[in-house]
Amino acid sequence: MDKKKILIVDDEMDTRLVLEKGLCAEGYSVITTSMGSDVIDLARLKRPDLIILDLKMPDMYGGDIARMLKDDPETKTIPVMFLTGMFPKEEERKSGRIVAGHVLFEKPYDMEELLTAIEELLSVSGCKSINHKNSQGDRLMDTKISVLVIEDEKDVRKVLECSLKSDGFDVYSAADGPAGLKIAREKKPDVILLDWVMPKMNGLEVLSELRRDERTKDIIVFMLTAKNMIDDMSTAFANGADDYIPKPFDGAELGQRIISMLGAVKKIKRDRACENAKALSL
Repeated sequence: MDKKKILIVDDEMDTRLVLEKGLCAEGYSVITTSMGSDVIDLARLKRPDLIILDLKMPDMYGGDIARMLKDDPETKTIPVMFLTGMFPKEEERKSGRIVAGHVLFEKPYDMEELLTAIEELLSVSGCKSINHKNSQGDRLMDTKISVLVIEDEKDVRKVLECSLKSDGFDVYSAADGPAGLKIAREKKPDVILLDWVMPKMNGLEVLSELRRDERTKDIIVFMLTAKNMIDDMSTAFANGADDYIPKPFDGAELGQRIISMLGAVKKIKRDRACENAKALSL
């Protein structure tokens, strides 16, 4: 059986060498690069089974590289694992996070946990977590997913509502933070699209309230904003955001990313439930 091939992308030589040594010892074939700009060409040429990608590269932001990979028909099915130093909370460091369906690990990471996550990603690579039928409007068939849009600009809000409804989502909307929090507590949507800059309460204030409330703390939140700087994204993640979508956005991509995120979260919950069941049976 052919060795699984992993592409490591990190500008720190020590990180690349340690990862390469550990993965080779586990029987993986390893390719490395220190430049984000090389990733697309390498992925097309070498066709790795998995890409391990540093989130903060000197020449390109890791999130942008991941989106380019997903936009390319030749590389869109390759799973991506991010390495980052962004997580400030101990519980987040232990459990990892998900961004657009990608697993994130904080540096320094536990090699055993990393290898387990790699094995899981490779085992489900190419499988869809939630069935999605491509028909007119790409309608969701298996489950009705609810999305709350919190956006003060009426035109943007309407565009999001129409786009999400055409993809088969149940949609709620609010024009400001207080109204959005009220709906979130009452309806408990699966996903919230949250604008950053709003009157009354800004997006980070709303996010903090969501994470403090037992009723809403586990809802997946996408920050939706015209901001597109690395520091802004780091701030959003540090405050509990699950993903970050800069304006202008692509409606079709937005729907797919919601599906990807929910599928990844569902898998993690299922795996943890299995682990707990095994532990109880011992």
